[in-house]
Parts: sequence; structure tokens; C-alpha cells
Amino acid sequence: MIDIDTSTIEVDEPLLAAAAAIGTNPIDWVLTGGDDHALVATFPPDTELPQGFSAIGVVNARDESAPVVQVDGKPWHGSAGFEHFS
Repeated sequence: MIDIDTSTIEVDEPLLAAAAAIGTNPIDWVLTGGDDHALVATFPPDTELPQGFSAIGVVNARDESAPVVQVDGKPWHGSAGFEHFS
């Protein structure tokens, strides 16, 4: 199970302003957008992260009754991400 902690994600001012202009949550764009490309990796607990990496959540063993992805401890029901050919 993956649990993303949105309080650890920095949202740049231009994105904040654009989201405010149309009344939406910029975190939705951060989690589901397709215009940026970043490296995501997992590391064992208590590992010093390499330079340039930031912890944005945790990965735990999945209980079959639990959702695979959670955001801020709650099941994620939003988009699964950008779909290039839809």
C-alpha cells in the first residue's frame, strides 16, 4: 500500500495561482498531471536519502481489503493519472 503525504509536496507559486484562478486544488494536478517527469523510488525505512530526493510518503505491506493507493491516509478515488491516448 502506498500512502502519499501531500503536506510534504511543494507546490510552486505559478501552479497555486493557476489553480486558484479556476477554483481547483493544485494537489490534484500534482498527483495526476502528465506534463512533468520525475523519478520516484522506494528506500528501506531509516535510510538516508540520496541528494535531491525527498520523502513524500510510505510504502507498506498491503492488506487485501485496503486500497493500493492512499493520499493523506485516505483511499484515493481520483484519477489514476494522465492518459496519453484517450
